[in-house]
Amino acid sequence: MSDEERFAVTLAAVDYLWHNNQHERAATMLEQLTAMQEYQSLAELWHLASVMAGQQGRLAESLRYDERAVELEYKNLPEQVDLAIVRARYGDLLNRYEQLATAIATLDQRPPQSLIDRVIRTADRWRSLDDEVTPACDSAARILRRLGATELAWDYLTTPLAHKPNEAQPWLDLAKSMADRGEYEFAGQAYAAAFQAEGSNAEILWEHAKLLEQQGRFTAARELYQQIAAGDWQPRFDALKVKAQEKSGNP
Repeated sequence: MSDEERFAVTLAAVDYLWHNNQHERAATMLEQLTAMQEYQSLAELWHLASVMAGQQGRLAESLRYDERAVELEYKNLPEQVDLAIVRARYGDLLNRYEQLATAIATLDQRPPQSLIDRVIRTADRWRSLDDEVTPACDSAARILRRLGATELAWDYLTTPLAHKPNEAQPWLDLAKSMADRGEYEFAGQAYAAAFQAEGSNAEILWEHAKLLEQQGRFTAARELYQQIAAGDWQPRFDALKVKAQEKSGNP
């Protein structure tokens, strides 16, 4: 029997044992395969090991195997990359990091730097393979924020906007999205960036002030209302200016 035939037979045996509830024997047989040098570069084996470990509740091992599989795939990319597979693989890996980050936050533990590094590496590799960077950046930002890496999270969150720094609307969309998710600090930063891009739009200050009021930050909100009330705006903002004067107490 050739090595290829022996490999195929062993995989078939693993599959048979697994589907007949002989999970430990199947896992042991698969571990023997992954321990052999000639098979250690086969990403599909590590994906299989990840699935099996996950179904047995060995979540840390499952994640480690999944990382190994994605690492091997990245090092041996085909000429034509299937974006559906890329998005599924990297999206799933980042989802698992998010679950881990949530557990760490729940236990009030300090996140290891190695986890932050793994999140960044995974997101950056995804971005290098996919022109649509928003899903990778949003996932990374959400995880990094949960891990307390706020500045890094903001960097990833705003990366998709880098090619339109002088347009207010993308920043406004981001601000509203962050506010809906309860990420008020990021929402405030996005409103500030939107006004920097379009300083003639009093509506941006108004929306920012309303957000501050929702947070109970009435002094900061009043400062923005005063800025609107005292500003020299286009006629279309006259009604808003009157409202701001009432809010700020400056008729």
